[in-house]
Amino acid sequence: MYRRLDENGGYHFNLVKYLLGMMPDAEITPDDVGFVSASAKGLPVDDALEAKAIQQCLGDVPVTALKSFTGFAGSAAGSIELAAAALALDRGQAPVT
Repeated sequence: MYRRLDENGGYHFNLVKYLLGMMPDAEITPDDVGFVSASAKGLPVDDALEAKAIQQCLGDVPVTALKSFTGFAGSAAGSIELAAAALALDRGQAPVT
């Protein structure tokens, strides 16, 4: 979807396009976003581009990256992220990474 990385910042451009494009469909604005659970795989180039895109689209929103604790959990990653997001919303705080 947006994972293509090239030397011209294609990953960043596509991620910004994806983030901005999904907000109208979800009927939200950047002000509605309380925190972001980033993909952040620990790859310096990808993580920096992802952080830049999040900042550009959402401003100063708290960002967490659970893979720094769990590693890549394969098919369980989505469930782990969903559980962490539900807990963060319930407790009113984002996990620290």
